[in-house]
Amino acid sequence: MKTYILLFVLLTGFLTACQNTTPTSKKADSVITAENKTVSKLEKECYLYASGKDTIAMTLRKNGDQLSGDLLYSLFEKDRNYGTITGKMKGDSLFIHYIFDAEGMHSARELIFLKKGNQLLEGFGDVEEKNGEMVFKDPRKIQFNNSIVLQKGNCK
Repeated sequence: MKTYILLFVLLTGFLTACQNTTPTSKKADSVITAENKTVSKLEKECYLYASGKDTIAMTLRKNGDQLSGDLLYSLFEKDRNYGTITGKMKGDSLFIHYIFDAEGMHSARELIFLKKGNQLLEGFGDVEEKNGEMVFKDPRKIQFNNSIVLQKGNCK
Protein backbone atom coordinates (compact mmCIF):
# COMPACT_ATOMS: atom_id res chain seq x y z
CA MET A 1 0.00 0.00 0.00
CA LYS A 2 2.84 2.39 0.87
CA THR A 3 4.35 1.62 -2.55
CA TYR A 4 1.17 2.79 -4.29
CA ILE A 5 1.07 5.98 -2.22
CA LEU A 6 4.76 6.68 -2.94
CA LEU A 7 4.22 5.98 -6.64
CA PHE A 8 1.15 8.26 -6.66
CA VAL A 9 3.08 11.11 -4.97
CA LEU A 10 5.99 10.75 -7.41
CA LEU A 11 3.67 10.64 -10.42
CA THR A 12 1.74 13.69 -9.17
CA GLY A 13 5.02 15.57 -8.58
CA PHE A 14 6.24 14.63 -12.06
CA LEU A 15 3.00 15.78 -13.72
CA THR A 16 3.06 19.04 -11.75
CA ALA A 17 6.66 19.69 -12.83
CA CYS A 18 5.73 19.08 -16.48
CA GLN A 19 2.83 21.53 -16.23
CA ASN A 20 5.14 24.24 -14.82
CA THR A 21 7.40 24.12 -17.88
CA THR A 22 4.50 24.74 -20.28
CA PRO A 23 3.94 28.40 -19.23
CA THR A 24 7.70 29.02 -19.46
CA SER A 25 7.65 27.72 -23.02
CA LYS A 26 4.73 29.98 -23.87
CA LYS A 27 6.62 32.98 -22.50
CA ALA A 28 9.62 32.10 -24.64
CA ASP A 29 7.37 31.77 -27.70
CA SER A 30 5.80 35.15 -27.05
CA VAL A 31 9.24 36.74 -26.78
CA ILE A 32 10.27 35.16 -30.07
CA THR A 33 7.01 36.30 -31.64
CA ALA A 34 7.53 39.82 -30.33
CA GLU A 35 11.09 39.84 -31.71
CA ASN A 36 9.86 38.63 -35.10
CA LYS A 37 7.27 41.43 -35.23
CA THR A 38 9.96 44.01 -34.44
CA VAL A 39 12.22 42.69 -37.21
CA SER A 40 9.41 42.58 -39.80
CA LYS A 41 8.28 46.18 -39.17
CA LEU A 42 10.97 47.99 -41.12
CA GLU A 43 10.09 51.52 -42.16
CA LYS A 44 9.67 51.80 -45.93
CA GLU A 45 9.92 54.98 -47.98
CA CYS A 46 9.63 55.53 -51.73
CA TYR A 47 11.04 58.42 -53.76
CA LEU A 48 10.54 59.37 -57.41
CA TYR A 49 12.05 61.78 -59.89
CA ALA A 50 10.20 62.13 -63.21
CA SER A 51 10.98 64.79 -65.78
CA GLY A 52 10.31 64.39 -69.49
CA LYS A 53 11.68 60.97 -70.44
CA ASP A 54 13.82 60.68 -67.29
CA THR A 55 12.85 58.60 -64.27
CA ILE A 56 14.62 57.72 -61.03
CA ALA A 57 12.78 55.53 -58.52
CA MET A 58 14.11 54.58 -55.08
CA THR A 59 12.66 52.32 -52.42
CA LEU A 60 14.27 52.54 -48.99
CA ARG A 61 13.81 50.19 -46.06
CA LYS A 62 15.06 51.75 -42.84
CA ASN A 63 16.18 49.93 -39.74
CA GLY A 64 17.50 52.62 -37.42
CA ASP A 65 20.20 54.45 -39.35
CA GLN A 66 20.83 51.41 -41.60
CA LEU A 67 19.25 51.49 -45.06
CA SER A 68 18.64 49.00 -47.84
CA GLY A 69 16.46 48.99 -50.91
CA ASP A 70 16.23 49.23 -54.69
CA LEU A 71 17.12 51.96 -57.15
CA LEU A 72 16.29 52.48 -60.83
CA TYR A 73 17.82 55.06 -63.16
CA SER A 74 16.06 55.38 -66.51
CA LEU A 75 17.49 58.51 -68.11
CA PHE A 76 16.78 59.41 -71.74
CA GLU A 77 19.63 58.45 -74.10
CA LYS A 78 21.65 56.91 -71.25
CA ASP A 79 22.04 53.31 -70.14
CA ARG A 80 19.16 52.21 -67.94
CA ASN A 81 20.42 50.70 -64.68
CA TYR A 82 18.74 48.93 -61.80
CA GLY A 83 20.15 47.50 -58.59
CA THR A 84 20.22 47.31 -54.84
CA ILE A 85 21.35 49.89 -52.33
CA THR A 86 22.70 49.74 -48.81
CA GLY A 87 23.81 52.63 -46.71
CA LYS A 88 23.43 54.92 -43.73
CA MET A 89 21.90 58.21 -42.75
CA LYS A 90 24.47 60.58 -41.27
CA GLY A 91 22.72 63.74 -40.17
CA ASP A 92 20.75 64.97 -43.18
CA SER A 93 22.89 63.05 -45.71
CA LEU A 94 22.20 59.63 -47.17
CA PHE A 95 25.37 57.69 -48.05
CA ILE A 96 24.61 54.81 -50.42
CA HIS A 97 26.52 51.88 -51.87
CA TYR A 98 24.76 51.08 -55.17
CA ILE A 99 25.29 47.72 -56.92
CA PHE A 100 23.61 47.63 -60.31
CA ASP A 101 23.38 46.09 -63.75
CA ALA A 102 23.51 48.18 -66.91
CA GLU A 103 23.97 46.97 -70.49
CA GLY A 104 24.96 43.49 -69.27
CA MET A 105 27.66 44.85 -66.94
CA HIS A 106 27.68 44.49 -63.14
CA SER A 107 28.93 47.68 -61.46
CA ALA A 108 29.10 49.50 -58.13
CA ARG A 109 29.21 53.15 -57.21
CA GLU A 110 28.83 55.50 -54.29
CA LEU A 111 25.87 57.90 -54.15
CA ILE A 112 25.13 60.71 -51.74
CA PHE A 113 21.76 62.40 -51.30
CA LEU A 114 20.84 65.37 -49.14
CA LYS A 115 17.49 64.98 -47.38
CA LYS A 116 15.36 68.12 -47.22
CA GLY A 117 11.91 67.40 -45.81
CA ASN A 118 10.20 65.02 -48.27
CA GLN A 119 12.90 65.43 -50.91
CA LEU A 120 16.23 63.84 -51.73
CA LEU A 121 18.73 65.94 -53.70
CA GLU A 122 21.34 63.93 -55.54
CA GLY A 123 24.94 64.95 -54.97
CA PHE A 124 27.52 65.40 -57.73
CA GLY A 125 31.30 65.63 -57.62
CA ASP A 126 34.57 64.24 -58.95
CA VAL A 127 34.76 60.44 -58.80
CA GLU A 128 37.50 57.85 -58.99
CA GLU A 129 37.67 54.06 -59.06
CA LYS A 130 38.67 52.28 -55.86
CA ASN A 131 38.48 48.50 -55.51
CA GLY A 132 36.15 48.20 -58.51
CA GLU A 133 33.72 50.86 -57.30
CA MET A 134 33.29 54.46 -58.40
CA VAL A 135 33.54 56.66 -55.31
CA PHE A 136 33.67 60.39 -54.68
CA LYS A 137 37.22 61.76 -54.49
CA ASP A 138 36.28 64.14 -51.68
CA PRO A 139 32.78 63.78 -50.17
CA ARG A 140 33.16 67.22 -48.54
CA LYS A 141 33.13 68.78 -52.03
CA ILE A 142 29.84 67.25 -53.14
CA GLN A 143 27.50 69.73 -54.82
CA PHE A 144 23.74 69.46 -54.32
CA ASN A 145 21.53 71.37 -56.72
CA ASN A 146 17.92 71.24 -57.78
CA SER A 147 18.57 69.47 -61.09
CA ILE A 148 17.66 66.02 -59.71
CA VAL A 149 15.21 66.05 -56.80
CA LEU A 150 13.43 62.87 -55.78
CA GLN A 151 10.04 63.44 -54.16
CA LYS A 152 8.74 61.18 -51.41
CA GLY A 153 5.58 59.38 -52.48
CA ASN A 154 3.42 56.37 -51.80
CA CYS A 155 5.01 52.96 -52.15
CA LYS A 156 3.25 50.64 -54.57
